[in-house]
Amino acid sequence: MMQKTQKGMAKWVVRALLVLLILSFALWGLNDFVGTAPNAPVATVGDREIESQRFVNEAQRRIQFLSQQQNRPIDPELAIQIGLYNQVLSGMVDNAVLAEEAEELGLGVTDDAVAIEIRNDPGFTGPTGNFDRFRFEETLRRAGFSEGEFVESLRQDMLNRQIESTMTAGLAQGPAPMARAILAWQLESRDLRILRLPNDALATAPEPDEAALRAYHEANPVPFTAPERRSARIILVRPQDLAENIEVSESEIEESYQARLAEFTRPASRAVKQAIFADEAAAEDVLARINEGVAFDKAVEDATGSAPIDVGRIGPGDLPDRVAEAAFAAGEGEVAGPAQSDFGWHLVHVTEVTEEDVQPLSEVRDAVAQDLKLDRAIGDLIGISNRIEDELAGGAKVAEVADILSLKMIELPPVTRQGLTLEGGNPSEGLPSAALEELFAAEPGDDLAAQELDNGAILLVQTMEVVPPALQPFEEVRGEVAAAWRREQLAELAAAERAKLEQRLEGGESLEDIAGGFEAEVETAEGVTRQAGAPDLSGELRDAVFALEAGQSAGGGIRGAQVLVTIDAVEEADVTENGDRTAALAEVIGESFSEDVRQTLLQTLRDEHGVSINQRAFTNAVDPNGIYLEQ
Repeated sequence: MMQKTQKGMAKWVVRALLVLLILSFALWGLNDFVGTAPNAPVATVGDREIESQRFVNEAQRRIQFLSQQQNRPIDPELAIQIGLYNQVLSGMVDNAVLAEEAEELGLGVTDDAVAIEIRNDPGFTGPTGNFDRFRFEETLRRAGFSEGEFVESLRQDMLNRQIESTMTAGLAQGPAPMARAILAWQLESRDLRILRLPNDALATAPEPDEAALRAYHEANPVPFTAPERRSARIILVRPQDLAENIEVSESEIEESYQARLAEFTRPASRAVKQAIFADEAAAEDVLARINEGVAFDKAVEDATGSAPIDVGRIGPGDLPDRVAEAAFAAGEGEVAGPAQSDFGWHLVHVTEVTEEDVQPLSEVRDAVAQDLKLDRAIGDLIGISNRIEDELAGGAKVAEVADILSLKMIELPPVTRQGLTLEGGNPSEGLPSAALEELFAAEPGDDLAAQELDNGAILLVQTMEVVPPALQPFEEVRGEVAAAWRREQLAELAAAERAKLEQRLEGGESLEDIAGGFEAEVETAEGVTRQAGAPDLSGELRDAVFALEAGQSAGGGIRGAQVLVTIDAVEEADVTENGDRTAALAEVIGESFSEDVRQTLLQTLRDEHGVSINQRAFTNAVDPNGIYLEQ
């Protein structure tokens, strides 16, 4: 009976707690407790949603890339501090608004165009310079992309470039007057007379006592501090090393060539211009004029008021089906059409024809054979890598792995991050940069793991000893300390003497008179600009020279010497004679303007299509545990 009573009371207690919990939801807001769905959209653009998981995946890829670039891990707190998550979301929103606009405009990118873009990407080429399927898949794996995700991302990027290039057309060159004004400032020049006097010609440094040197050594530790150095044992196995001992037969070479024939085939292409008309009759009228001998460009411009579109070089899939068929059936110099598409009636002027070209096996035999050897070497490397991992799992270190698997081991003495010894030797020469990166990222005693490099090589690094940065004992560097102290004292005394010489110049003495007292020569430098000429002019002294007029003088110190300068003439630049440089500068200005237009375009499209950010979903995606951001 007592048990039944206790059970009944327990049920009522639970019910009461549930009631209190429901009331708290009502008081504080259900969303605050329930939160958002696991894959709720962090942003909505028009009818498109950017799901939390897709956003997190893209952010993780960006963090991974930045970590590799900076050679240090980027944790969530740092990523938040530098605004990385906001940048990623902003980029995804930009892609979404451009995708919305492309859909409204009926734009798209064909599978063939995407495939060509991938094949031509140098990041996916193998050791022979051809597209390497293994490299492609490995690069995607490391970047955290599936093949489908990457293809769609690339397709979107190509589509974005189409829209943005259209919107920024005509901005390749900035305003010529602005370019000329900037160039005139850059090319304004001075004719100078220069007197360079070594510090020891102006003053004599005193002899330091022991206390002064020790104090200098203590107050200026950086020049006398040995950098951190590390030693290592390294195993490096490269595909090309294994490939040297691999043989392949002629039949294997022939079979591989046939399987890869598309790689050795240059597809047919055409360089074309086109005009699009609203109806077939208008296109026929223009074609009739062309057949009468009127040039294509003129006939089109007379009929439409604008020049035809220079499409450039295209493949069969780069134009609508009927238009492409007509263009590839025409010969060089001929006009194809009218051909109908969703956009209207096309006339296509074929200005250049390139037929399909297949490289014969005789021309690529060595490359195919080398690829086969490398493929087998990479296969062998997978086995070696597995065996290395097995040995490491059993507790083996680099020396034991090298001995068991008969691999070459490299003993690297203590080196700096640049791979140098304190004496300036370079025992790391020939090692990949990843070896030094791993050496300075790991600590002695850390678990070992082999890594596969971009070229397919296997790298295993064991950090053996860490020599921390340390101020070298005074007794070991006394000579260097004394030399540095004398240089500093001498420079200060020489600068004071130079100031007296500047006063003499202001008083009317010539630079030649002063030079005679030191048995020194006055040099002349003509056409000195703000960026070039007279290398003895340091930044501050060069600025001072360009703030003065003809007949005035200036002075300053450089390493080991003092310099006096007299301005003989000021020459304004005639930028009309620098058309190429003006055009180059205008191009830089145009790039800046293009970026401004791009940002304006994106903001306009955001406003037009509507962008909504789900701040709670964003916060939960970036900081699900509520450690760094306010929930």
